[in-house]
Amino acid sequence: MTLWTIEPRDTLVLRSGRPMQGTGLQLQSLELPRPATVAGFLRTRSASDEHGHFRHVGDQEKCDELLQSSVAGPWLAAVGQDGTLEHLLPSPSDAVALEAGDEEHVELARLGLRSQALRAGELSDHPADFEPLFLSVDRSSKPRPVPAYWNWTALSQWLEHPSSYCGNTDPTKLGRNLGPCEQRTHVQINGDTGNSAEGMLFSLGHRRLVVLDQERMLSSATRLCYVMKTDLEGLKPGSFPFAGERRIVHLE
Repeated sequence: MTLWTIEPRDTLVLRSGRPMQGTGLQLQSLELPRPATVAGFLRTRSASDEHGHFRHVGDQEKCDELLQSSVAGPWLAAVGQDGTLEHLLPSPSDAVALEAGDEEHVELARLGLRSQALRAGELSDHPADFEPLFLSVDRSSKPRPVPAYWNWTALSQWLEHPSSYCGNTDPTKLGRNLGPCEQRTHVQINGDTGNSAEGMLFSLGHRRLVVLDQERMLSSATRLCYVMKTDLEGLKPGSFPFAGERRIVHLE
């Protein structure tokens, strides 16, 4: 299987599939496109000619062959200055960051559960042979934020040797966050009443896969992309429309 990347050239709108009903809705874009969206995009591109026209219209046998192809992904990756990829996966749910000695470091601890008998004066409506579960981390301080996506080096080390992260850890070395959604408001005005048309006032989140640093300089911005593997043949690099809103992305 061959590795391919999709890097947006515009903000992406990745809808969840929920129906748009009502007025004043605030809709957010998904962080990752659905696997079916990526698979359909790659299969269409592999069977399209140089003009972007699908070659197998009406040919059910060819379409069935396309559906038998394998597509794995997508997942996130950061694109380095030299084009190398830093693969990113969702952060482990059992990792909690506690306050360390300074603002730039955290102490990572595994967030487990432990049973504990009720103490004097404590009551519960559960049966007597049930014991409540408490967090294994006994700290009064509030958890510190960690990147939403960890690189493979940090994640594999956490899964295999979580004790290696005991002590001070620089959270910026663990992975990266996505940038915030850009909210855009859409409205259709009724010319007779001056009010918004029924169901046509809503805001929509647009996902941009370029993360600026604190200085907000494009020269030091982090480019993110979606990565997938496939055994499809006939794919060629280029810029194409993607997903339901047909935003332009670069396939490579």
